[in-house]
Amino acid sequence: MTKKINMRLGTRWISVSLIVLCLILVGWTTYGQRAKVPRTAWEYKMVIVPRTSDKTQTIMNENGAEGWELIQARFPGNDGNDLVLLFKRLK
Repeated sequence: MTKKINMRLGTRWISVSLIVLCLILVGWTTYGQRAKVPRTAWEYKMVIVPRTSDKTQTIMNENGAEGWELIQARFPGNDGNDLVLLFKRLK
């Protein structure tokens, strides 16, 4: 009877040990395989264009040719006289 109990305890001990070992190995291999993602750095540029200007499209095209992406165009404030163009590009 005690031999059976000792055998069950030994089998359980081996099973638990194998499960813990598998969990450790899985955690170790997935930790080692994590890709290190570089941080993306942006630079920003603000261009103010008078509302009466007819060169807005030219300004946007010139900045686009230099790698700038237009991310916002708005008329700030109550008077709305100037158009503010906000650009960004990778550093």
